[in-house]
Amino acid sequence: MIVTGATRGIGRATVDAILARGGKVVAIARNEEALRALEASAPGRIRALAVNLEDVAGVPAAAKRAIDAFGSVDGLVNCAGVAVYEPVAAIGLQSIETQLRVNLVAPLLLSQAVAEHLRGRGGAIVNVSSTLSEHVAPSTAVYAATKAALNTLTKGLALELAPAGVRVNAVLPGGVETDMLRAPRLRPGESLSAAQLDERVESQIAALAALHPLGRLGKPEEVAAVILSVLDQTWQTGSLVTIDGGLSSMGACRSPRLDAPCVFTHTPPDVARTQKVVLDADAIQRSIRRIAVAILEATSGIEDLTLVGIRRGGVSLSKRIADEIAKVEGRPPPVGTVDISLYRDDAATALPNPKIGPSDIPFEVSGRHVVLVDDVLHTGRTVRAAIECLQDHGRPARIWFAALCDRGGRELPIAPDFVGRAIEVTPGARLDVWVDAAGPDRAVVTETE
Repeated sequence: MIVTGATRGIGRATVDAILARGGKVVAIARNEEALRALEASAPGRIRALAVNLEDVAGVPAAAKRAIDAFGSVDGLVNCAGVAVYEPVAAIGLQSIETQLRVNLVAPLLLSQAVAEHLRGRGGAIVNVSSTLSEHVAPSTAVYAATKAALNTLTKGLALELAPAGVRVNAVLPGGVETDMLRAPRLRPGESLSAAQLDERVESQIAALAALHPLGRLGKPEEVAAVILSVLDQTWQTGSLVTIDGGLSSMGACRSPRLDAPCVFTHTPPDVARTQKVVLDADAIQRSIRRIAVAILEATSGIEDLTLVGIRRGGVSLSKRIADEIAKVEGRPPPVGTVDISLYRDDAATALPNPKIGPSDIPFEVSGRHVVLVDDVLHTGRTVRAAIECLQDHGRPARIWFAALCDRGGRELPIAPDFVGRAIEVTPGARLDVWVDAAGPDRAVVTETE
């Protein structure tokens, strides 16, 4: 099997996976020293070829040497890729040509040679693309375009080569822990110290991980396992196979909060956007516990206490607070939910055909102490709407409000009675919270310039 980009990341993991099941590999990469080390790791089972795929004129000859290295090959995995992160105004001809050559032209030329060798004998080609080919992010326009073209090339090759018994598919990874993702994304003209670069990279990696519903980046070996599976499937060709921790299931949703309404044009962070995880799972759990204790101290028990979560983020949070209260009191207080859609002060314009949402308050609220719960307190308008909705269900003795995060920016005179953490967020930035969603609990601030 020929594997390009064989010394690092997904390419190296693919080489290891092939070797693990007894196969042989023709490893193509640019770094001669890394290739020698790779070849020495499995004597007699790896043939290393130092090739600069950007020099497309030399690719056909390199392909012939690769095919002849063991006398024959069964297929090709095009893993090598180049990504240059540039905003539109900074895109230069050199970076366009480099990405086109490595990401599209070289895979085509290699596939031509390998397909001719496999004609009539059968075999498989896998192109490693990217989810960015379908959900582009700012500053990745050229890279995403080359990968989108690679997807189309995959389908075209699959169609033409099927009669010859050659299967061609593409694998589309999401964010994977590779050197490519650890390249710091800098603004034009920006200069950072070594420590600042390290901090930027770590923030960048954390933000990318937070975008994936499973709450983490992928591992190269996980993608390699999918590549081998696709190589093995004898009745699969022309397919684009995604492995991305659930990222593409969010469609074009910009918000990383899984239970929040989507604002279309979902994009990962880039040079014009920075993200920071301000609360991890442990910090959120401590905040929930602190809120629960504060509620008990203020209400002197749970005899007349009820919790009502505001859809969406307050629902899971109210249940978690009730669980913490149960650890102290031996049982949880009653928990309900309210939907504020009909009660928003912009309902006439934002919701031209408003419908009463699924509020669920399976208990009498009149005369009781009710704690409204939400994940983020911002303008105060959601809380106002929730109070009005609650009062349509009865007349509580008292209404309290608990928020996991208070980001400031109030437009109404509303303050939390119980708060987990006050987080300073600049105007125009986003604060998104996961509680009991897929992946670990976390709160992420997104700054856009």
